[in-house]
Amino acid sequence: MMNSQRQQAAESLQKQRGTFLAIFQKAPYGVALVGKDGTYLYTNPEFTSLTGYTLEDIPTGREWCKKAYPDPEYRRKVTTTWKKDIARKGAKRVFSVACKNGEAREIEFWSTLLDDGSTFTMLSDVTERKQAEEKLQEFYRQEREARLKLQEEQEEKLQFINTLAHELKTPLTSIVASGGLLLEELEGKVQTSWVRLVENMLRATNKLESRLTELLDMAKMGGVSFNLEPELLDARLLLQNVARELSPVAGKKGQSLTLDIPPSVPMVNADWQRLEQVMFNLITNAIKFTGKGGKIKVRLFGKGSELVVEVEDNGIGISEEEQARIFMPYYRVEADRPRFPGLGLGLALSKQLVELHGGRIWVRSRPGKGSTFAFALPIAEEEENTTSP
Repeated sequence: MMNSQRQQAAESLQKQRGTFLAIFQKAPYGVALVGKDGTYLYTNPEFTSLTGYTLEDIPTGREWCKKAYPDPEYRRKVTTTWKKDIARKGAKRVFSVACKNGEAREIEFWSTLLDDGSTFTMLSDVTERKQAEEKLQEFYRQEREARLKLQEEQEEKLQFINTLAHELKTPLTSIVASGGLLLEELEGKVQTSWVRLVENMLRATNKLESRLTELLDMAKMGGVSFNLEPELLDARLLLQNVARELSPVAGKKGQSLTLDIPPSVPMVNADWQRLEQVMFNLITNAIKFTGKGGKIKVRLFGKGSELVVEVEDNGIGISEEEQARIFMPYYRVEADRPRFPGLGLGLALSKQLVELHGGRIWVRSRPGKGSTFAFALPIAEEEENTTSP
């Protein structure tokens, strides 16, 4: 009875061994079993396919290491690492293996120490993956270098424009101050034609100073040092201030500038000065491109999670083709260039400033039917985020 049980157990064990061997023979990974004494007990066909070595080529681990890692220094590193990993009951490492045909391949090893002291190892060729990783790392390195170089160039450009703008603004400030004093002296004392000449000089100087400011702002936003200074603010007050300042300009052209503002609107986190600049640009454009006696209406309202500002006019309008380019730096509608001077930076600056606030800007227009420029900003997330009448 005892012999029969032993025989059955031996047959079962032999059957299981045969099953495992069949699995290893067909496994997509290389498989090796190394005895406690370092003798290679088993390798499967995929092991031979990966390395070129058969079981007969590598009777012991020491001989395998000499063949697989011919460089003594690298071999010492591999064996030291392997011993440490095996002492921790398992490891996964990638080593550069010299195959039997002399080709070096990147092989990933999964090794584990069995209870009887033998080592079970699986191998996989990761040469292509390693090469792809190395290429990717090289691309990352090149990208970082290019980004740093671009940042340095942007900072140098900003520094140059900043210096140039201040060098030009210094004499302009003196010209404006002197021109203002001269105008006060001439008014009521000399011919009106002389007064008009001085007024023209002052207007031209102010325009030049405005253009320099636009260029400087554009350069700053292209640099890495530009920062907003957001605060919780009431956009109603800001818009009312801008409209109050520009109403006389619209009045000189016989235009009506009206505001449609509800008693209470959501608060926003924004840079007061920069948001004021956006509103000033949009309303100034509406005045500029609307004829005498035209109508300009500015609306402010909350919509969902956004605060929306719309500037509507009944001016000359913009074609659909030009609407797609109107927010590009230095772009100006071709038909407007002779009549309306400027660098074409106002809308580009406005777009960048709105987007830096996490908002969006757009235009609706038809030639001859006027335009509506609008932008939206995220409302503040504070619990008490609405203004009182």
